[in-house]
Amino acid sequence: MEIFHIGTPDRKLLSIFYPGNEACLKKMGVVICNPLGQEYVRFYKALAVLATELSKMGFPTFRFDYWGSGDSFGDEDELNMDSTTEDLQLVINEMREGTEIEKICLLGVRYGSFLSLAAFDKIKPSALVLWNPVLCGKEYILEIAQLHESFLSGSFALKRHSTRFESLGFSYATQFVKSVSECQPQPMGSQEAIDILISADESWLEKNNKKIAELFSGKTPQLNVNRISKFFLKQEEDENKLLVPIIDINKIIDWLIKIQ
Repeated sequence: MEIFHIGTPDRKLLSIFYPGNEACLKKMGVVICNPLGQEYVRFYKALAVLATELSKMGFPTFRFDYWGSGDSFGDEDELNMDSTTEDLQLVINEMREGTEIEKICLLGVRYGSFLSLAAFDKIKPSALVLWNPVLCGKEYILEIAQLHESFLSGSFALKRHSTRFESLGFSYATQFVKSVSECQPQPMGSQEAIDILISADESWLEKNNKKIAELFSGKTPQLNVNRISKFFLKQEEDENKLLVPIIDINKIIDWLIKIQ
């Protein structure tokens, strides 16, 4: 595992590279696109384990923090759809230049899945893994806003008067909310050659069946029902919050081995 900054002197991103095991080195590289906010915290250990296991199985793997988030440089006010798309392209360029991969898989979690879909036409990955995916920007913003309100209800915490959007201890600039709400991934053309895995809760898969068919027209994504339901959610008295969903991780890795 190598930790370093990539980018220009005025735009540095923290990146963590996991070289593929040379005994079984794959020609497909994996770029993990993080969730944001509280979901980033909850998924942090799981994604570190996932990256390590992918590396052991021969997949060169990158994790990174978006500009203005995590341990990357930048002001959080600069975080938006355009900036994270630029960050993703920067990481992919770094992987292509530094390894001998022939194919790219984008593995996105929550916001990272939405980014992967929105940037699809620019990146042209060979495979997509969408874990607890977001298919609609407006619905995502509404969802994390409602979750925030549900935690405040019944508490003695005073509601802050702020121009920023807040959700579970994290705040976002108006520009971020606007850029996400106005972004809608376009349906993929039937001619696009791509493998897709969607890992989500059973209720989500049932609810979004029509959206999946519209977005991936002409394709049949592999569907995986999560073993741990709503792992990304902050919930009171949550017994699963410290667990790593290793069964779901293994299913993702098995699928990647099959299609690489």
